[in-house]
Amino acid sequence: MQPISLNQLPARFSGLPTASVPSARNGRFAPSSGMRFGHRMDEIEALLHAKASLQHINTCLDKMTGLDKEQAAKLMAQAVMYQRLDVVQALKSRGVDLNGPVDVYPMLMGKNYPSFAVMAIDLGCDLKLIQEVTPDPNGRGVKMNGKVVYTDSPLVASAEKSRVDVMEWVLSQHVDPNLCVNKDHKTPLQITAKQSNTRMARLLLSHNAQADLIGEEVVFGKDFLKGMYPQPTPLVDAVDHGNLELADLLLQHHAKANYQFHQGFDSEGEGLLRTILSLAEEKGHTRIAALLKQYGA
Repeated sequence: MQPISLNQLPARFSGLPTASVPSARNGRFAPSSGMRFGHRMDEIEALLHAKASLQHINTCLDKMTGLDKEQAAKLMAQAVMYQRLDVVQALKSRGVDLNGPVDVYPMLMGKNYPSFAVMAIDLGCDLKLIQEVTPDPNGRGVKMNGKVVYTDSPLVASAEKSRVDVMEWVLSQHVDPNLCVNKDHKTPLQITAKQSNTRMARLLLSHNAQADLIGEEVVFGKDFLKGMYPQPTPLVDAVDHGNLELADLLLQHHAKANYQFHQGFDSEGEGLLRTILSLAEEKGHTRIAALLKQYGA
């Protein structure tokens, strides 16, 4: 690659306030005096876009000063967006906090991400980079119903993006699949069943995912759900898709074959319940219907 002159790169952030020209201290961002900070941020992005060498990028980083958490998060987000593992590692060595505010960089495809790990998974980065930006494989926990629940965790993101390699790694770090939900209160197993992804469902079940667990129970607890209409379990989705292998797998892991779930309302506004067996018969999935009967439906 031909050397890239920083002075030849475009600057989109014109008119931004000046910051101080930095000096490098121990490889970290250090204060000094007299440069336009916005231009330097733009140069970093332009270098990443041009696939510049780490040496060129480090030269630019050495001249940056006084980064706050938002600015550091923008740099890390750019490195992840361009899938530059070397730059991610360089930023980490300079003290960029991986728990910083990722949502300050919303221009990435119009999305705000809860963590760099989720962002990297969503953007299709390779596993090594994802591991590098994952300080805690559980993700960020919130105390709910007397326990810590992990929302939008790397495990959830791996299920949503069908990343088996990421899921295998996260589960190897002893992450509990029964304590993770997405923003719609769906567990990783519910997500994979909805996708009819037997391979990932098998992986989750092998790491003690509960076959009938629904996200609302994780978030609100069993007592809260007593007055609510029963929601579809992963087995309902497997039957709906006609996935015999997945249905059999879930039943082997003690999914309830005679479970009734809410589907629609009658003319008086009362909720209607139906059995999983009736769903299989309506869909014409005769082999699944026979299997359900073997398990007590």
